[in-house]
Amino acid sequence: MSVPAPTLDTVVDPNRLAALAAYGILDTAPEKGFDDIVLLARNICETPVALVSLVAGDRQWFKARLGFPECGTDLNASVCAHALIEPDLLVIPDLSRDPRTRANPLVTGGPCIRFYAGAPLRTPDGKALGSLCVIDVAPRPSGLTPSQAESLRALAGQVMALMELRRALVEQRHLLGQSEELIRTQAALSGAKGDLGVMLDALVTGAMEAVPHAEDAVIAMWDGEELIYRAT
Repeated sequence: MSVPAPTLDTVVDPNRLAALAAYGILDTAPEKGFDDIVLLARNICETPVALVSLVAGDRQWFKARLGFPECGTDLNASVCAHALIEPDLLVIPDLSRDPRTRANPLVTGGPCIRFYAGAPLRTPDGKALGSLCVIDVAPRPSGLTPSQAESLRALAGQVMALMELRRALVEQRHLLGQSEELIRTQAALSGAKGDLGVMLDALVTGAMEAVPHAEDAVIAMWDGEELIYRAT
C-alpha cells in the first residue's frame, strides 16, 4: 500500500471509521443533492472532474461524481486519503511531481490525472471522512483562484450538511417505525383478553419488529429452576 504511514494511521483510525459508518452512506444510490454539488464544484473550478469522495478503511467510494468513470478505487489510488490530515484545502498543482502522488496508478496510467484540489469533509467534532475534490488532466501551477478555493470550502460544508440531514431522516424513520410497532403491540395485547400465551407472543413479535437486525427473540418464565413458559 503506497499511502504514507501518517496518512494510513488516519485512514484506519477506528474512531474515524465508526463516524463514517454512523452516516450509513457507503454504497448508497446517487442522490440529487450531492450530484448538484459536484456539478457546481466542477463548473466553478473549471475542471473536467469533481467528486464527493468518502475514504473507508480499504478503499475510497464516490457518493457523487462527474467526469470519472468508476464509483470508487482502491486505497492506493486515493489522493483524497491525503486530504484527511490537512487542516484546510489540499492543492497539488502537479500530481506527477509530488512525492505523495507521483507513483499513484491514476497518475502513472489512465486517466493520467495531474491536478488535484480537495476540501476535507469533516464531522461536527472534526473527524475527516473524505473530501469534495476537483481534478484535471493538466497541471495547474497556479492552483485555484481565491474565489474558487472559497467556493470549494463552502460546497464541502454543504456536503456535510446534507449528510447530517440524511442521517437525521434515517433516525427519524427508525423512531417512527418503532412507535408504530409499539402501537400494534399494544393493540395485540389489548385483544389478547388476558390470554398469557397470546400476550407473550405479541411481545416477542413486537420486539423483533422494533429491532429489525435481530435474528431471534425469547421470553422465558421460570418458577425456581423450572421453565414454565417460553415464547420464541
